[in-house]
Amino acid sequence: MKRFFSIVAESIFLGISVIHPVFSASPYSENQYSMVERKIAAKIKDMTIDEKIGQMCMLAFRVWKDDSGSGVQKVTAVTDGIKSIIADYHIGSVILFSENCSTTENVVRLTSGLQHAALSGGNVPLIIGTDQEGGVITRLEQGTCLPGNMAVGATHNPKCAYDSGRIIGEELSALGINCVFAPVADVNDNPLNPVINLRSFGSDPAFVAEYVEQMQNGIESAGIIACVKHFPGHGNTSTDSHTQFSVVNKNAAQWNMCERIPFQRAVNNKIDMVMVSHIQVPSLDNTKVTAVKTGQRIYLPASVSKKIVTGILRNRMKFSGVIVSDAMNMKAVADVFGETDAVVESIKAGIDIVCMPVSVVSTADSSKLDTVFAAVRDAVLSGELPEKRIDAAVAAILRLKYRRNIMCYTDVDDSVPQLAERIASAEKTAGSGEHHAVERQIAEAAVTLVNGKQFVPFKPEKNQKILFAVPYDFEVPSVSFAMQRLCSEGTTDELTYESYVYAKDTELTKALQHKIDEADYVIILSGLSSFYMNIQNPSLNVIPQEAASYAAAQKDENHTAIICAGMPYDAVLFPHMPVFIVYNYRGMSQRDIGNTVFRNSYSPNIPAGIEAVFGSFMPSGIIPVDIDVP
Repeated sequence: MKRFFSIVAESIFLGISVIHPVFSASPYSENQYSMVERKIAAKIKDMTIDEKIGQMCMLAFRVWKDDSGSGVQKVTAVTDGIKSIIADYHIGSVILFSENCSTTENVVRLTSGLQHAALSGGNVPLIIGTDQEGGVITRLEQGTCLPGNMAVGATHNPKCAYDSGRIIGEELSALGINCVFAPVADVNDNPLNPVINLRSFGSDPAFVAEYVEQMQNGIESAGIIACVKHFPGHGNTSTDSHTQFSVVNKNAAQWNMCERIPFQRAVNNKIDMVMVSHIQVPSLDNTKVTAVKTGQRIYLPASVSKKIVTGILRNRMKFSGVIVSDAMNMKAVADVFGETDAVVESIKAGIDIVCMPVSVVSTADSSKLDTVFAAVRDAVLSGELPEKRIDAAVAAILRLKYRRNIMCYTDVDDSVPQLAERIASAEKTAGSGEHHAVERQIAEAAVTLVNGKQFVPFKPEKNQKILFAVPYDFEVPSVSFAMQRLCSEGTTDELTYESYVYAKDTELTKALQHKIDEADYVIILSGLSSFYMNIQNPSLNVIPQEAASYAAAQKDENHTAIICAGMPYDAVLFPHMPVFIVYNYRGMSQRDIGNTVFRNSYSPNIPAGIEAVFGSFMPSGIIPVDIDVP
């Protein structure tokens, strides 16, 4: 223990706030841990202020404009300009989006190239993260999509959360991505929430906490950094912080009894990283500021609130890992401060990694980074931002990189055979048969039947017609996929069916009525992704109800069914009809039908719902949010 305390003393002497995880949660012995701390202290002592700032920046390279002016292209490979920015600005982290993830091979080459850019520039390896939550938020265009968090909650089986996390972790690890911004710990207790809804496990905080912990454990079983989000809890907002100011109007006691619980569970479970959102919670920080772009007087967003980030998360909740901001280009914080001030204020508040501090789409955008770096540097030199705050952030980042073996990364480039081996391994893992089998099991376990106590599975005869009324074009291939699988697995014979897409309509058309008249069985998909879509496109709410009423009047009562493919709250719109809730409105692409490598548009949920209608299995899911249905 003498060596350990000497390292603590050395770190304090260097001005570093030493935050150390419990040894039992660490991959090191006590002596190894002390050695790592000594390396971190020595590294920080040798770093320039710009090197430290670079470690605190997480950049996105979604698209890139070549210096030749040849246009904007999706970034699927490291350009010379990107390589220079990573090396010259000592960037510590990169976040990937769907634009970066077209194929498994492409992602492996890209992550290898990004790491090569960092290491060849004399910097430490990168944290490379992405939002692979499963369900509606899936970045990989190949691999396993998974049913999504609310579907997992509907299974009422915590092992499904673990398995989802494990699959996410194994696939990302194989691709060279070492961090996932999941699990989502938001408690969705507001049906009007436009941004979380299906991304939440449910509306009960203790229930959500259990599933958060299990998904965290699954992710970490693959050695991946898990990042719980969106602290201090985005589930009760009625606006989207990407596009509007978002406020949670709960008192402190209510927040402690709800939003805090899943995050505290993750903290107690020694999660590596917490993402702080830009929501306003006046009961936690009632400081008011004037938004520079709008002139509005608003409460301080959480990501720039020292009371929330340091006072509550770091000190009161005892979180000892890395704190990352939500994307700084989101309106809920971008309109409050200028671009550079937002970065400085977030670091002062206690943020360790600033996600997307500026938009970088060309080498010319390096001037934006110059401005941000200068602002942080000036704040340090003026004493506004103590350098020990910077040092504490960098120490936490380096500690995490050691903990998850990122510091041990083996550099490769396109010329070495190891890269081909990585690609081959990734192609075996991402979207493997085993992963898709588990994915299907979870999707089927999630399907929830309401108003269906007397429901008899559809058993059409060979010459009878089946009509699917669906809101979106991308759901049509899902119908074909499910119908083909039902036939191939022997649940049904080959059947006659067609799909009618109604989102383009403004009312129940004569054409749809005629299709219903001709059909022997009618299946109507209701697919609202948020209640705000009622305002943007009322037909998505009205047409399913009118079509269901019309079909019920024309058909035998056992020949019409509803598949609620979006939010489960839609179920109350059909009080006298069997409703199969599947918790995911995403479809799939036509080219995926019959393939084993699905793209990111693929979702297992709609096929599972269709197969339940035809009696392939008995639905057993339970709605995980508060909703008044029979």
